Amino acid sequence: MSERFEAKMKELVEKIGQLPEAQRGPLYDLVKETRNRHENNESNIAKAKEALEDWRIAMKYRVFDLEARVRELNGQAQKPLDDMQEDNPRS
Repeated sequence: MSERFEAKMKELVEKIGQLPEAQRGPLYDLVKETRNRHENNESNIAKAKEALEDWRIAMKYRVFDLEARVRELNGQAQKPLDDMQEDNPRS
């Protein structure tokens, strides 16, 4: 967890500790739930970043593959033109 978040949570727990005992329990439960949700959010963000990086790599591969196919097709298209020029030389 981030230092800022932890500092704020620590401050909150200290303030809750100053309240009467009857009010502390439910608030401590909320603090625990907040920490769990924060951890869950951080985990989800990390997974999303990883998925985005995987997507970027996949897109780079697809662009590379597309460029290779275009070069291959251009080469195949050029061959008949070269053959025609060999068959009909301009003198």
